[in-house]
Parts: sequence; C-alpha cells; structure tokens
Amino acid sequence: MPEPCSPDAFVREQINKLYPVKDDLEGFCIVYFKETHRDLLQFQTTRVGFLNLLLQKHTPDEILARLKEEHPELQVSLPPQSTPPSAITPRSQQLREYLGYTRLERPALLTHIIKEKLQGPHVATLLQTDGGGGRTLAVQVAEEATVKYGMSALWMDTPALHPIDPAEWYRNITGGNVSVTNQRELKGWLDAQPNSDQLLIIWRGPQGPVKLLQEAAAALRSFLYTHRQAALLVVSGPRVLQLRRPELYQLQRLFSPSSFVDVPDLVPSEVAQLQRLNFLDEALAPLYFEHTGGHLTLLHSLVCERITDPAKVLKKVIYEISMSKVLDKHRDDPAAQSVLSRLLRGEKVASLSDPCVRHNPDSYAESRLYFDGLLIADSEGETRFRCEGVRWVVEETYR
Repeated sequence: MPEPCSPDAFVREQINKLYPVKDDLEGFCIVYFKETHRDLLQFQTTRVGFLNLLLQKHTPDEILARLKEEHPELQVSLPPQSTPPSAITPRSQQLREYLGYTRLERPALLTHIIKEKLQGPHVATLLQTDGGGGRTLAVQVAEEATVKYGMSALWMDTPALHPIDPAEWYRNITGGNVSVTNQRELKGWLDAQPNSDQLLIIWRGPQGPVKLLQEAAAALRSFLYTHRQAALLVVSGPRVLQLRRPELYQLQRLFSPSSFVDVPDLVPSEVAQLQRLNFLDEALAPLYFEHTGGHLTLLHSLVCERITDPAKVLKKVIYEISMSKVLDKHRDDPAAQSVLSRLLRGEKVASLSDPCVRHNPDSYAESRLYFDGLLIADSEGETRFRCEGVRWVVEETYR
C-alpha cells in the first residue's frame, strides 16, 4: 500500500536523507534559519525533537526552498496539500504524522486483523504492552480498511483527564462533540455517521467509570447489531481484561476472547526493515533486537538517537526504562516482587506463552509485568526479562 504523504512528511523525509545527524541539521539551521535555531537551543531535545520544532515554525515550502538552495541537485516538488478523502480519514492522517520516525508496515498482521476479526466477529481487541505500538497498528488498520475495503474510520478517544461527569465523558470520547452527553445520544451519533453501514469505529481506551463504560458498550453492541457490516477496533492493555467480569455483562460480551489480538513485538527481520526505512545500517538489527526484544518504544528511542555503539545502546535502554518509572507500580505488589526475584535467581515462573496466564492480570503477576513491557516469553515458552536493560533496572530497584 503506498504511504500517504503530506507536505510536512515529504520535507521530513528529505531532511532525514540529507541530515541524518543532529549536528549537520543544526548546521543547516544556523545558515538558513538563524533565529529559529537560537530559539531551538533552549530545548534539550533529540534530533527528532529538533526537527519537529523546525517543522512547527516553518512551512514545508519555505524549508524545501532552503534545502534546494543548499543542495541544487535536489530536484523534487512538494506533494499535493491533501490526500483524497477516500484514502485516509482526517484523524488517521493526524495520527499517522505523529512526530517521530517512519513506521513499519505489517501487511500480514493487518490482513489477519481485518479478515479474521473485523469481517467475522466484527470486533478486534488489540492487546498491547505499555508503548507496544497498538496505536500505530490501529492507524494502519484504519487506512487499510478505508483504502481496500471502502470503510469509513471513526475515532473514539480516551478522555485525557478521565472525567466522572457523564456528559463531559461522552463529549470526550466523541472528540468534543457537545451534542453527545449520554448513551442514547452516543447511539444516535453513530447512526448518523456517513456510510454508517461500512463504519470502522476505533476506540482508544476504554477508560473511565465502569457504569459509563457499560453504557458505551451497550450502545456499540446495539449499533453493530443493526449495522451488520460495521466493525469495532479497540486498542487497550490489561484494562479490557480486567473489565471482563460476569457482572459487567455488556463489556464481557463486547470484548470476547475471540476478538483478542496480542500486538506482537517486532521480530529481527522487522527490526532490520525498520532500520532501512529510517536510513540506519540494518546490520545493527541484531544489536537493537537483543536490547529491546522488539519493543516499539525502546526501538523508537534508539532509532531517533541513531545510536550504534553497543554500550550506549544498553545505557539508553536502561535510561528509558528507569525514566518510565514502570517498576514503581509494583512496589506494593508482593506477587510481582516475588516473580521478579525468582527470575533474578534463574527460577521458572508461569509461562506467558499460555493465554490463560497472559490474559489474566488479576490472577497472575506475570501478566501485569508483561503488559508493562518488562517480561516476555522466549522461543521455548519460558517467561524471562525482556532484555538485559530490564534485568539491570530490576536488580538496582530491588537490591
């Protein structure tokens, strides 16, 4: 599938090719955007952050003109200002251009989600680890479904501050729509969408009071029942699994086990593809995979910094894990501390390759640690630390 490309994304790609190192990019800005460079120096940021700020302060036309001035051999033009509505929805376009690095397409996974889940049970629940790439995958699914299957994507947002006022909560999940303040109006809003019979609803969450989640789930089930070709894509982590209780009938019915798709980490060959896309030497793939276990957020930090030295790779991974404070969540969890201590001693714990363990955070600390990105199952099905960086942080924290 061709990559949708806006003027901003096009200019970003040209800069990535010409100035892959932050010092070179700064040198270009010193010559052509002196005042902006002076403003940017106050931010202690990475090369990608530096580039993001440059693109916020100047138009694509202005930057491309300066690039051509510096590189006369650059014979390119900006793409059209917008993509056809049938190719990509505005929200999908906005998320797709989320400032960062070039994402990896995962065609086999997209096909599985669309054909096996969205065209069958009509609900797919993406279970992602913390920072595990569920949002990016949802964007790709939305685009694939829009381009190839004629569906229309509609995003339901996670409330930023988790309001408890029902009217405010409903407005939040519908993107600030002031006319949606209750369950009945949510159903009416869905029914009124253009191409409602071919609607793909993407729900990033779910978060909020259980009562309101129950109401929303009932509205969604009713909509899917009356619009048999519509579908629901949910992006979540352990929250969905914790809501699957008999007393929460509407949620349990909506998030059935048949809808679950564990968002997989990247395998070594995909890490190599990711590095090619971002103009890095794919020979670094084994090093990056060893120190991240294919985790998207950890890979993101290495790709953006363009780190090649093994010692610095490990140092960066340790820094990212430490700064996430993810282990702080488990300080008052004796079961989680027991699992981590046993792994440090080389003992076996419950296997995350078993869905009954992996999908049961209430009963298994291994599951809770998995969803926080700390543990994975190896090729033999044994649960282990994701990488050496995790082991190091755990040893320092629980020493």
